[in-house]
Amino acid sequence: MEQVDVTIVGGGPAGLFVALLLQPLGISVRVLDEKPCSLELGRADALNARTQQYFEVAGILDELLPDGLKCNTGDFKSRQNAWWVGIEHAFHKNFLMIGQPVVEQVMRNRLGDAVSYNEHVISIAEEDDSVTVMTSSGRTVRSKYAVGADGARSFVRNTLDISFTGTKPEMTWAVLDTFLDTDFPVCPEIITFELDGESRVAWIPRERGMSRFYVLLKVKERLAGTFISKEGHGRIILAGDAAHVHSVNGGQGLNTGVSDAFALAWRLSALARPSRLTPEARDDILRSYDIERRSTAAQVIGVAAALQGMGVNYSEFATPLIQGTELGIWKPGYRCPDVVITGSSGKTSRLYENVSYGDFIVLAIGRRLPAISVSAPVYTILPNGSTNGHMGCHQNRDGDKNFTADWVKNEDSAIVIVRPDMYIGYVGTFEDEAWKGYLNSYFVKSR
Repeated sequence: MEQVDVTIVGGGPAGLFVALLLQPLGISVRVLDEKPCSLELGRADALNARTQQYFEVAGILDELLPDGLKCNTGDFKSRQNAWWVGIEHAFHKNFLMIGQPVVEQVMRNRLGDAVSYNEHVISIAEEDDSVTVMTSSGRTVRSKYAVGADGARSFVRNTLDISFTGTKPEMTWAVLDTFLDTDFPVCPEIITFELDGESRVAWIPRERGMSRFYVLLKVKERLAGTFISKEGHGRIILAGDAAHVHSVNGGQGLNTGVSDAFALAWRLSALARPSRLTPEARDDILRSYDIERRSTAAQVIGVAAALQGMGVNYSEFATPLIQGTELGIWKPGYRCPDVVITGSSGKTSRLYENVSYGDFIVLAIGRRLPAISVSAPVYTILPNGSTNGHMGCHQNRDGDKNFTADWVKNEDSAIVIVRPDMYIGYVGTFEDEAWKGYLNSYFVKSR
């Protein structure tokens, strides 16, 4: 019997991305996929702004960019253009048009022999401290946790008897990928043909000069009743289309599945390794995934939020992993702004270029932390012209970084804790020491 930390059923974007994020954190994985090989044709065709941020943090975006085509780069006015231009504190204000097979292959190449094809799962059983998965080939894998990322007809979800309810009238799309010979004016943007104010045909540019046509017939979007076994307390977690099915337009399924993976992997890493987490904290970490991502899947029905991936936030969800009070651009439960910062060498960069997936980070904005022990990496961001050395202040360790920025004012003073999924978990002042309790409860060193 094979033993790993996490078994992943399904080798699509959500399952592969969970594995890709877990491996560098020292978590052993086994991906089981019933397909004979990685996807070769079809499926999703677009990475939204948020997915590009996730792939940048994971270190694979640069590998995808040469094969993709950016949309919303023109100087024209449209409803979609207004959405993209309106995104605040983000670098990737565009779609990246690229086929799902290319995305999967990049991840598959990074994962090596952790992915097994021709493995049809026939049994999944959960015990108090483990999950056992069996395939039709006779393979048996035991793990601490299992992820069901096996698509809309999920065997895992059906085995758990989790409801899968519809949220909209049924829709069906006809999809055609082709190389087009036309005298219609062609531009590297998404063109839609509307009837009665609704898009009925979408003409989408693709990589290598290819085009994709969507023709709308009807749709049914569905959402699982829960994303976690045993009413949110179990060891089997759903992600991607196994948990929610959306319209194919804009690659909503791929992008939401990637967001699931980014939200889930750090939680699995924290739970699968030995740590000092209390039973209550472990439950908070696991259940917050169910609450946040299930509610997010419902939010994605809103078109602008769906296509950008930026309109989604967790601020209204009552989970212990979201605490504090809004201070300026720093809002608990919202995506962390990708702010511009300058390092001690004088090099200007973005925050997302300076983070690695897996850890909470503390942003000390406007001034330095006192000379106290801090478990998480500390990124100090001071006003331009500030000096680096102050007696009695927090001393740099491996992982700590110092920056200045012109958007930080002399009177600014905030402590911001950014979760590993790049959502803001806590915002407060230097005088309020509740941030220490937050870190003490949920921080687990990932490496």
